[in-house]
Amino acid sequence: MTDGERIAAAVAVSLACHYALLFGLPSAAPVDGGAGAVIVDLTHADVGLSLAAPITLEQAAPAEPAQPDAADRRRTALVQYLDTLSETVHAHRLSVGAHGRLIGNATFRIVVDGRGRFQSVALIGSSGDPTLDADAFRALHESDGAVRRPGILGIAPLPIVLTVKYQYGL
Repeated sequence: MTDGERIAAAVAVSLACHYALLFGLPSAAPVDGGAGAVIVDLTHADVGLSLAAPITLEQAAPAEPAQPDAADRRRTALVQYLDTLSETVHAHRLSVGAHGRLIGNATFRIVVDGRGRFQSVALIGSSGDPTLDADAFRALHESDGAVRRPGILGIAPLPIVLTVKYQYGL
């Protein structure tokens, strides 16, 4: 049973109980002299009671796993591709000891073709340090074509914004 089916079943049970309580029970009469106490006579009510134990979620048949549709598979492939591409670019950065304390983020706009090659690379946000910007640009060029683009993403140019992060020596 899926989550949606569970919610629908809960709403149906709730509606049935509310209907039975509002319209199915006879009106209650106050007790003589009791301080607002009410007696409800259930012997004539048209409400059915079941003595069977309810089915728990553990006892219910497991729902069959839904097959992800094409859009979900494409989205998953895109996220994995972007993660792998980012890891590859970050692996080509300067080593920690090259310049001591390096802090900054260089942001690039990249267009990836159907083979995974970079058609264009443009710096759209400087790190504030020309050395870091140049190293990030170098890391991008060394990563060009290193990550194979999944076929499910098609062959149309894929525009990406990638931030190369430097936080050495903190």
